[in-house]
Amino acid sequence: MLHFAGSSYGQLICGGGRNLVVVDVFTGAKVLPPQLPVRFSKDTYFYSGMLTAPLTSHNAHLIIVDFNGQFIALDYEYRLHTLSLAPHLGLQEIATVWWDDMDECPYLRPWLVVCGDMLLIVDHYISLSFDGAPVNYKAFRLDMSTAPAVWVEVEKLENYVLFIGSDVRSPAFSCVSPGRWGTRNNCLYYAYYDVPWILHGLGDEADAVWDPDNDPDIVFKRNWYTQLQPFWVYPSMFYADAVDAE
Repeated sequence: MLHFAGSSYGQLICGGGRNLVVVDVFTGAKVLPPQLPVRFSKDTYFYSGMLTAPLTSHNAHLIIVDFNGQFIALDYEYRLHTLSLAPHLGLQEIATVWWDDMDECPYLRPWLVVCGDMLLIVDHYISLSFDGAPVNYKAFRLDMSTAPAVWVEVEKLENYVLFIGSDVRSPAFSCVSPGRWGTRNNCLYYAYYDVPWILHGLGDEADAVWDPDNDPDIVFKRNWYTQLQPFWVYPSMFYADAVDAE
């Protein structure tokens, strides 16, 4: 049986044992990569998978690793690393300082997302107020102009909107100028299994955006699931092949 291993460049990635399948969720077209060159039992499934480039590119490779991100990795203790793919797979930690002089990340399950020219770390916290949004999201950007790098709070995402799913293997992404397709900026869309999505406002806009008719018992954490959960897919047609564009 194949299990969900992630989504990347508009493709759904599943794997089990030595077998893999990459599926375009919009057309249903499937690509069957060669079997992995290592021995796994038929009951083995993968924590995560990603593509290094669109399938149409000659630089497209499938990587099965236990990392979160393509070239920036976040480990289980929420330390950042650069991920090198060639000539050998390797990690190099990025020395960082948390906000408010904390020695470790205060979040339980934060996630990374590229937003314009910023690398953000985002998570939610439960609101102490009984009115308005029961959960608030905060974003911090990585400032690498200093050594060590520091996380700096982002009050507003301005003309951007974020999309996330409940499974940590479903990468979050951002879109610019969401007003072009009828939504507001500085918001976060959370894919949920009961309703199609939950819309959140960020920062001071959390209460104004929150729909009071939402189920108050909804859980907004990201986790590992054996069954496929709802997630957002950025269509592969919108990805540009950087190599071909040069």
